[in-house]
Amino acid sequence: MKRQYLSLGFLIIILLFSLSSLITAQTNSPVFRIGVLGDERSSLANGARLAIKELNALGGVRGADGTFFQLELVIAPIEPEGSISTAIEALAAARVIAVLGPETTEQVLSALPQLQSLNVPILTPAMGDTVIASDQTGLLFRIRSAERWQGSALANLLINEVQLNEVTTVQLDRNSTGARVGFSVALTGASPAPTERTLILDANQSLTDLASQIVNAQPVFLAVFGAPDITAQFYNLLRSSGWLGIYAYHQTESPEFRNNVDFNQLQGILGTNSWTIGNPNAESVTFVQAYINAYGALPDAIAAASYDAMTVIATAIGRTGNLVTNLVAVRDIAGVQGVLNPTGLSGNEFSNSAVLIQLSDLGGSQLLARFAGTERLPLVPVPTQVVQASTATPQPTPTLDGVFIRVTGARQNVRSGPGTNYDIIGQLQNGEQFRVIGANNNFTWAVIEYRGGLGWLSTDIAEILGNRNLLPIVAAPPTPTPGATSTPAPLPFPDAVIVSASPTTITWNTPTVLNVTVRNLGGVNAVRLVGANCP
Repeated sequence: MKRQYLSLGFLIIILLFSLSSLITAQTNSPVFRIGVLGDERSSLANGARLAIKELNALGGVRGADGTFFQLELVIAPIEPEGSISTAIEALAAARVIAVLGPETTEQVLSALPQLQSLNVPILTPAMGDTVIASDQTGLLFRIRSAERWQGSALANLLINEVQLNEVTTVQLDRNSTGARVGFSVALTGASPAPTERTLILDANQSLTDLASQIVNAQPVFLAVFGAPDITAQFYNLLRSSGWLGIYAYHQTESPEFRNNVDFNQLQGILGTNSWTIGNPNAESVTFVQAYINAYGALPDAIAAASYDAMTVIATAIGRTGNLVTNLVAVRDIAGVQGVLNPTGLSGNEFSNSAVLIQLSDLGGSQLLARFAGTERLPLVPVPTQVVQASTATPQPTPTLDGVFIRVTGARQNVRSGPGTNYDIIGQLQNGEQFRVIGANNNFTWAVIEYRGGLGWLSTDIAEILGNRNLLPIVAAPPTPTPGATSTPAPLPFPDAVIVSASPTTITWNTPTVLNVTVRNLGGVNAVRLVGANCP
């Protein structure tokens, strides 16, 4: 028994010695410091910190000469009043090899000379299209997709899926000019391009006035750009005033926006981002789980971008030469957001990945589509497989060009809402086909653009062509007052109906004069038929 205790004690001593040696080895390893311009618990710091922890656990980053380096994060919070001079000076003193941040376009542009004075790569998640163009030193890198790619993703939905003839764009503040222009450019690049009506809130106009202007016009689709708080307020005004269309906002996943929208009106709001938690690629799924385990919270697009930035930095360190040059040269790296530094993209742009999302009734984000630049990617990545030789002729993959609804009955009512208790605003005939621009949450009613507004068709008695899962959810209008009667609007075509005929009995093989009364119930004059009674 005594010998067993001695053996156990000896084993513990060996383990402690090994652990001490490992700690000493790590402590004596050379260190590369990465600066962060932001708060210690910010998404920017959290994403980078997680990546560094994982890299160091694997032994560190290997340099071009074979030496392994440990990575260390240096946090420099930005002062409350917005100046980042002190933070930049702190990073200069720490001798960092690269800097993550600042987060916003305004912060980058206002402090650009000071950032350049660090003479190290500056990796920012700021999405403004002018950020990279404003830098002449080559030190500035963007670690998430620019606004133009996200605008392109939204325009793709409108042009290729919904094919609206007209889009109304609203800009609520000056800082959103770049995002709005990027979306407009994507629209005008389509063929045929939809008509765009642009409304910009000016100093002499209130949100209420602008909302009233939109409610009176009742546009089918609004693309809104502005700060999250004012955009949420604007959305609530529109819904409470009776606007029934589809609302898209480029910062839909911002907590400041979602938390200020009326809870019962969350469902159906469209949005774009550089990344969303529902991204299906393997790197993203692994990152989300690791982030939750590390912080007990869900990551956002900035956390994903800073994690990816560390992946690119670690790859660049392993190359011979200057870090800035290496960051430009490394290409086609698998990252959380998608392919990083894809071939064909400017070397100072890390990503052109963009996603189109839609809020659920509880405020969660549903992934509708994802893009690499203008290329539409599958929602579920295709796994790499060994291709077997085959003599069979490959079948072409069908390409969906939107979603359509086709009338299969003799005629079908078009209603003002998703239910038979809503008013009939028109009728469609057998075989007529309309492009679907939205649906209710269980896809039992489809929405079409009808007479300059929204029309609802039951999908139970019609045929749906295309992938209905790509359709945005459209909020139902208020239910009509019970007991109210409605008269169907005249049909936009002649609709000749036989009202009566006599005699009611015809004798076989006996000449008979048949008197038929026909009435046109449509809204357009019918052609007068010889020998027919057309009142």
